[in-house]
Amino acid sequence: MFFFLVAILLASLVAALLVVTLYRRDKIDIDDTKREIAFYQSQLSEITAGQSRAQLNDQEAEQSKREISRRLIRISKQASSSSPKLKTASRALTWAASALIVVLLIPVALLIHSHIGAPMMVDMPLKERLERAENLRWARPSQAELVNSQIPRQNISIDSEQTRLVNELRQRLSNTSQNIDGWRLLTRSELSIGNVQGAIEAQQRVIEMMDEQVTAEDYGQLAHLLVVEANGYVSPEAEAAVMQSLARDESHPLARHYLALMFGQTGRPDLAVSLWTRLIEELPHDSVLIDHIQLYLPEAMKWAGLAIEIPRSNSPNIDSVTLDDATVASSALMSESERLEFIEGMVAGLRDRLDKDGGTAEEWSQLIRSWMVLGENDLALKAFEEAKIQFADHPESLRLIVELSGIE
Repeated sequence: MFFFLVAILLASLVAALLVVTLYRRDKIDIDDTKREIAFYQSQLSEITAGQSRAQLNDQEAEQSKREISRRLIRISKQASSSSPKLKTASRALTWAASALIVVLLIPVALLIHSHIGAPMMVDMPLKERLERAENLRWARPSQAELVNSQIPRQNISIDSEQTRLVNELRQRLSNTSQNIDGWRLLTRSELSIGNVQGAIEAQQRVIEMMDEQVTAEDYGQLAHLLVVEANGYVSPEAEAAVMQSLARDESHPLARHYLALMFGQTGRPDLAVSLWTRLIEELPHDSVLIDHIQLYLPEAMKWAGLAIEIPRSNSPNIDSVTLDDATVASSALMSESERLEFIEGMVAGLRDRLDKDGGTAEEWSQLIRSWMVLGENDLALKAFEEAKIQFADHPESLRLIVELSGIE
C-alpha cells in the first residue's frame, strides 16, 4: 500500500508540473515581447545620446533610428495580432490538455504497472529471494510422493504382440541378469509400451551392473526417465542422477538441460536461462534437445526479466510425428539413426492401422504431416489421396486435414 501511495504522489507531482508549464506558456510569450520592445527602446535612446555628443553623424543616426523603429513596429503588430478569439481558444486548449493530464496520467501509470509489474507482491530483497529459492529446492517432494499424488496415466494403445515380446524379454533377463545390452534394450522397450516405472528399474539395473564403468549417459538417461515419470518435474532423485552425470561429464547436454529445468522450477529462472542459452549455443542446430529447451525458455526469460533472442532449431519436431509422451521419451534415449528408424516405424504402424481400419481426420492429418516431416513427400501425397477417397462425402473433414497437415 505504501508503494501505491508514493507512486500516486509522484504521478500527481509530475501532472502538476506539466499543468503549470502549460499555463506559464502564454505568460512567457508576453514577457519575451516586452523584453524585445525594451531592448529596442534602449537602442533608440543610445543612438539619440550618441548623436547629441557628436559620436554619430546625422545621416548614420537617422538610418539606425529608422531600422530600429521598423523592428519596433513589427513586434508591436505581432503582439497586437493575437485576437481575443485566439487567446480564448488557446486557453481552452490549455484547459483541455490539463484535464487530460490529470485524468489519464495516474490511471495509465497504474495500468502499465499492473501489466508489466507485480502489484500485489510484497517487497522481497535479493538475499531473501535467494534464500526462498534455496528452501524451495530442498523442500521439494520426493519422486515417490510426486508419483503417488499424480492422476494415473492413461493407458496407451499398444499392440499385444509388442507387449508380449517385452514381457518375454523381461522374463529372460531375470534369469541372465548380467546381460547389460539386454537391460538397455529392456529400458527402451518398457518405455515404448508406457511402463515408465519398469524402464526406470531396468536403467537402475544397468547402472548397478556397470559399477565403476557407469557413464554420464547412463545417469543422464536415468534422470530423463525420472522426470518423465514425474510429468516433467525434477525431483531430488532426478537431480541426484543429474549431478552424477555431470560429475562424469560436465558438458553432458541432457543433464545440463534438466539442471536448468530444476533451477527454473525452484525459483531461479536466471540460472535456468543462463544454462539453457549456453546449451543452445553449443548444441548442433539439428539437435532434438533444442526443441525441448524452447518449450521452457520463454517462460523462464519472462520470470527472470530478460530479453534474449532464442535461436531456432532446424530439426524435425518429434512431437509432430510421435503418438504419445512415452514415445517422445523413449526417442530421447536413442541415437540419431535409432531415433529415425523408431519414428519411421511408428509412422508406418499408424499408416497400416489407417489402411486397415480407417481413422479420424486428425489421425490422417497426423500421418500426412509425419511423412512430410520425414521428407517423404510422395508418401504424404499418397496418404492425402487416400484420405480424399475416405472423406469424399465429408468436405469439412477434408478441409480439417488440409489445415492440420499443412499439405497443399
